[in-house]
Amino acid sequence: MRPRCLFSLVSIVLLVGAVFSVGLEAPFIFDDTHSIPENPFIRAINWDTLVSAPEQGTTAGRPVVQLSLALNYALHGLDVRGYHAFNILLHVGACLLLFDLVRRVLSTPRYARHFGSAATGIATATALIWGLHPLQTEAVTYIIQRTELLKGVFLLATMDLALMGFAAERRPGGERAARGLLIGAVATCLLGMGSKESMVGAPLLVLLADRAFASGSFREAWRRHRAFYLALALTWTVVVWAVARGSRTGSVGFGLGVGAFENLLTQAGVLVWYLRLSIWPEPLSITYDWPVAQGLGDAWLTVSIMTLLFAVTVAAIVRRPGLGLLGAWFFVILGPTSSFVPITSEMVAERRMYLPLAAVVLLVVCVVWQVLSALASWRRDARAEAALQAQGVPPDEVRATMLARADDPAPAGWPRVVAAVLVGAVVIVASLGTTSRIAVFNDDLTLWTDTLSKQPRSYYALTNTASVLREHARRDEALALYQRALELEPDNPDNHIGVGNTLMELHAYEAAIAAYDRAVRLAPRIASAHHNRALALAHLARFDEAIVGLRRAVELDPDYADAHANLAVLLVRTDGDGDAAAFHLSEALRLVPGHGAATQLLASLRAGA
Repeated sequence: MRPRCLFSLVSIVLLVGAVFSVGLEAPFIFDDTHSIPENPFIRAINWDTLVSAPEQGTTAGRPVVQLSLALNYALHGLDVRGYHAFNILLHVGACLLLFDLVRRVLSTPRYARHFGSAATGIATATALIWGLHPLQTEAVTYIIQRTELLKGVFLLATMDLALMGFAAERRPGGERAARGLLIGAVATCLLGMGSKESMVGAPLLVLLADRAFASGSFREAWRRHRAFYLALALTWTVVVWAVARGSRTGSVGFGLGVGAFENLLTQAGVLVWYLRLSIWPEPLSITYDWPVAQGLGDAWLTVSIMTLLFAVTVAAIVRRPGLGLLGAWFFVILGPTSSFVPITSEMVAERRMYLPLAAVVLLVVCVVWQVLSALASWRRDARAEAALQAQGVPPDEVRATMLARADDPAPAGWPRVVAAVLVGAVVIVASLGTTSRIAVFNDDLTLWTDTLSKQPRSYYALTNTASVLREHARRDEALALYQRALELEPDNPDNHIGVGNTLMELHAYEAAIAAYDRAVRLAPRIASAHHNRALALAHLARFDEAIVGLRRAVELDPDYADAHANLAVLLVRTDGDGDAAAFHLSEALRLVPGHGAATQLLASLRAGA
């Protein structure tokens, strides 16, 4: 390995790793809780780890993500630092893969004349700017969004292995190596499909890259690599399996209040917003209150912009395949989450730009380098032309000489210096911005108050800020935010549960029961509503009703450890069914070893014996 290339790799690892290590102590937030501390399927590594997940949760239908969490749990339990370290390693790995992919592409015969001598520098700049961009903070620091990180690593690996395999085919005796590399590409594509459904576009991107950098045409690509593409297509079965399981039917799909056309119009504005954040990443927010476009009149400008960019991409795919691949990278990766299919729980999510951002960064870096090279060539040619004219060379000969020099490589002196200074400045600014953004994630109250200040009408910002305020014993403020959230979504049962939880902590048990009753009427199958209502009843010494509620909770959710433990406690306290109490006690300890209430009850029973 050349020293310059080694220096680039070391720089990427050290800089990206150092910046994101600032967030090693950031707590579990938002969907982290449901997917990690409350996820019984990561407590052991077995078949259930791959095929089971919390219903409608982030890991549902994503076995590779679930397995990674189980490995984290096996190594260090719920120590948040291990989960963050794993995310950082994934992100650093993605940066290294992006570096290798860009360097490989720019060294191909099609682009070597324009970028070959600068391929390593452009790849380094792209990987560093992409890796340190503040827009990446959510994907890396918000633990459960390793769904994006794993998909990113596996998609980049699939592209890189495929291009390596295509190149190996052209070398004498390279058929065996090519076969192994292409098999590796299929394996990484399969793992990507098991990480996130939006990996579905990977085979198309590989085909576009094959046509642009290896085979030269779609027909030739299919002729040479038919078996490879059929194998890639088979990896779609993982996505079909995830969709068939209905992993996210409560938040993704039709019939949830947003139509396909409305969503397409809305997402045009979202895509423009993503591009704007790519250039100027402020303000950043973990959730958005984004209005749904009701007609073309609401979104004509953004629809026009995205239609133009899409048309340019299609035209480039036909005439300039490499440039077209950059546009396709953006549209194909974002297509599953930013087109017709509504994701009503999150119309906007910054993490979705994790991979598409690479196309934007690479395009900007290449354009800047081309501009610098053109200026250097113009300056060199102007001096040469002036020297020829000073020597009295006839104008026709001057023109002929200058035309002959038109394809000469640009001088590599001052453009490299200017480019290095520009990249250094951008890296410093990006690092400072990312470090500042990570600091917001390091404290859950800071994160949600920051989000609420930017999105004051966001239901999720209101309810999550209220939840964190409860944890900080600021219950009156929390109750006021829950009431504001109720004005936005009066029929959301989770909000009524939040109101009930806050009233419970304020010892207003009758009012809490009324809130839980409203939640149960709206959604009779939410186990936590029955559980928390039972606890309020128990505080009022209405033990028989409380036991009925807890039984209902464990019936609805057999893996609800708290419900099992509290039911066991009440059965013992009321001299109820001893066998049932023992069963629920054992279930609580099985689901959560060392469960507080269950452990205390077990100790008291042993002391009494």
